[in-house]
This record gives sequence, C-alpha cells and structure tokens, in this order.
Amino acid sequence: MIGAVIKGLILVFTVSILAACSDDVQEVNVPSQPKPVAPAPPPEPAKPTNVIVFFTDDQGYADIGIHNQRNDIRTPNIDSLANDGVLFTNGYVTSPQCSPSRAALITGRYQQRIGYGENKFGPLSVDTDTLADRFKSLGYTTGMMGKWHLELQGNMTEWLSQNLESYFPGDRIDINQVPLELKMPFMPESRGFDYVFDGYYKYYWTNMQRNGTEKASGWVEIDNYRIDVISDAAVGFINSHHEKPFFLHVAHYGPHVPIEATQELLDQFPDDMPIRRKYALATMLGIDNGVGKVIQALKEHDIFENTLIVFMSDNGAPLDTDRADVPLDSRSSWNGSRNDPLRGEKGMLMEGGIKVPYIIHYPRFNASGIVIDEPVLSLDAVATALKLVGGEIDDLDGIDLRPAISGDREYLNERPMFFRFQNQRAIRQGRWKYLEAGWNDYLFDMYANDPEANNMIEAFPDIAEQMKNQYFEWSGQMPRPDDMSRILIPFQMRYDYHLDPERDPTQ
Repeated sequence: MIGAVIKGLILVFTVSILAACSDDVQEVNVPSQPKPVAPAPPPEPAKPTNVIVFFTDDQGYADIGIHNQRNDIRTPNIDSLANDGVLFTNGYVTSPQCSPSRAALITGRYQQRIGYGENKFGPLSVDTDTLADRFKSLGYTTGMMGKWHLELQGNMTEWLSQNLESYFPGDRIDINQVPLELKMPFMPESRGFDYVFDGYYKYYWTNMQRNGTEKASGWVEIDNYRIDVISDAAVGFINSHHEKPFFLHVAHYGPHVPIEATQELLDQFPDDMPIRRKYALATMLGIDNGVGKVIQALKEHDIFENTLIVFMSDNGAPLDTDRADVPLDSRSSWNGSRNDPLRGEKGMLMEGGIKVPYIIHYPRFNASGIVIDEPVLSLDAVATALKLVGGEIDDLDGIDLRPAISGDREYLNERPMFFRFQNQRAIRQGRWKYLEAGWNDYLFDMYANDPEANNMIEAFPDIAEQMKNQYFEWSGQMPRPDDMSRILIPFQMRYDYHLDPERDPTQ
C-alpha cells in the first residue's frame, strides 16, 4: 500500500514538472533571426598624387625668409611650405647657369650626360625623355607655365651650323626669322607637355588661356606683369585639370633681369635701400603671392593634401662681382638678389652659384618642420616625385629622398655630386668639396663656418687627390669631353675676389 502511495506521488510530481516545463516553453519568446546586414562600402581609394615643381630664375640662397639670412625678404607662402614640409639647407642645382640647370631638372639627368653643359649647347635633344614624357606615360596631365629656355636660341651655333643652311658661324641671327617648323620640335608643347604657357614677358606661346581653357596654339601678347601672368596660368591649369592627376612645372621669369615690379609690390618695401634690391624684393614677393594663389587653388579643390610641391631656384644670384647699385636701365647683371652667407655667384661653381633654396612639401609624408642639412641635388627631388607615383628612376641620376625624410640620411653623405661648367670642375661628397678653377685647386671643409674662406688642400692632399680622381672618372663618361682649358684671367680675378678670406660675403 505504501508502495502504491509512493508510486502515485511520483506520478503526480512528474506530471507537475512536465506541466511546468510546458508552461515555460510557451512563455519563452524565441528571438527572430537577425536581418542580413549590408556589407560596409569599400573605402574610397586614396587620391593620386599631383606634382608641382616651382623653379625660379636667379633667386639667391638668402632670399627666402625661412633661411633667416636677411630681414628684408618677405616670402610667407614659400616659408609655410618649409615650415609644414622639408627644408634642405644644402640643396644644389647641377649648374650655375640657366639652360643646363633646367635641362637637368626636366630630364632628371646630369646635363653633361645629354651634351647640354652650357646654354650654347642646346636645344634639348628630342631623343631625351622629359619629366613630362614620364608622367604622361603614367596617365598624368602635364602643364608647363613660364620660362622653358630649352628651345632653339640664337646663340646655339653648333646646332645652327648643322641644321640651318643659311647660317654661317659667327653670324648674328634673329631667332624669330628661323622657320617655326624647325623650332617646334624643341618647344614644351612637343616635349610631353599637354598644356603650355611658355614665355618670359609680354609674348607667350600658348595653347590655353590664363583661365585654363584650351585655345589654338600660337603667340599671344600680354602686357600684364610677367610674374602674375604665369601665376594666373598655373591656377587656371589647376582649375581645369584638378579632377585627374597632373604634373605642373611653374617657372617664373624672376628675379632675373630685366628687373620689374608693380607699384603695389614696390610699396611694400622702404626706399632706404639699393633700388635693385627693392625691385628684387618686390619681384620675389610677387612670386610668393603666386605660390599662395596655387596653394589656395589646391585647397579649394580639396587636393592640397595629395599634392607634392617642390620649390627651387635654377642657380644662385648674379652679383656682378660687387653688387653695384647702378640705375635699372644700366647694363648690369646684378638683379638685386643675394646669396648670403655664401661666397660666389651665378656662373661659378662656388657655393653662391649652385646652392639654392630647396623645399619639398607633401602632407602625406607626415614631415612637418623637418630640416635636412645633408647635401642633395635638384635631380633628387624629381626622382623622388617620379618614384612616389610609380615611375622608374633607375636610368636617372637622382636618388629617392624618402628614406632621408624618414630619418635615414647617411646615404646622402656617401653619394658624390659632380659639377662641370666653363672650365670649372667640382665634386661635393659629405664633408668635403673639391674645386678646380683657374690655375688653382681647392679643398673645402663644408662643415666649417664660411667653408670656402679656407683652402684645406695642403692639410688633406690625399682627400683632394681621391676626389679629383672621382671627378675625372665621372667626367670621362660624358659624351662631350672636358676640354681641360683654364678660366680666363678676368674671371680668375673674380674668383680671387670672392675667395678672399678677409672679405665678408654678407656685407
């Protein structure tokens, strides 16, 4: 009986448990299946890099504010590129003269390698690729605004003798009388540039309006201030082509003589200074204003962050030896610019002829306010730009500067840099610079204060001999041989003047 009672209790308990479980199941809300979530859209591809190269004309080392050499220079926009980018305090061009320096920059190769060591050895060979050619092959739109100076000119006697039947060596020739079909292959429009506004002042060869719209190729006459004309054309190019990657070369014809400036610019500077200096300062402020306009255009189109900007001069300032402040209409090569604290001037392989303002700005480098004191060449900036956008640089003479910008800089001291111009020869490698000019050889310690004031060749003859041998090994590879002649006595006297250790080059 007890067993039956127990069995009954077990049965009741089991039924109760099952009923409770049944009630629980009915009360539980089974969650609905989550709705499929749409995949996140892929991130927008990074905007391709644009490249702008500013190349001024005869602007001396002292004449950007960031160098802190003169308190009269005003270049706030150029200085901002250095403050927010990379300033190279030992930046060199390959020549102390216009055309060879430009030939090197626009090809990425030593000008001697393409037979263009002096102005007279132009025009730039059609067999040589330009930066524009290289960027175009990468899908870039290309533009050139300003001074090209690699076209056929009246002083190019070698080319004229070989290609113009009516020309006889020694003739004075008006290049405007040479048929256009002979000149066109050497103009920027035929050298890889899609859009050009080519000229010095007043007369320009263009295939675009200053606002960037296309026009038929031909000469135009514009009386506006030459610096503003080129700045406006550069902005017009950007406004018209900002939606695709571009390479833009901006070559202001200034502060080269003839010196000119607007009254508005001149009014920014006091009268108690040499008149040539005042005009140069006004010109360089005009150039700086143009740089500011370009920066503003890039920001308006939201492409400033993905644009690499290079700023350099083609060579040092011409001083006419002693910077005599003769009237503006007098024949003088001094354009009012200065090379402080360097010795020498345009035309010389001394520092004042080949060391120039040199800035690279590219926000994606995350390199703000970086100063690099190791020596670099103009060729390096264009090699860096090409490599950055996927171009090949193995056949170029420049090197990629990105490791140096990131902090690895010793390779810059290890690389020799070579110079050859009008019977002058030089090599700079790290601490040392060897120079041969006139009947003298020099060895300078470039880490010293005022390095070219002291010739160290007697103290370190082995270093001088080693560097001299390096130079001649390089020079022997060039298609146009060094004629090994010496500079003339008047030029030697100018060398002696600039190298006088008792003379202060800043005075």
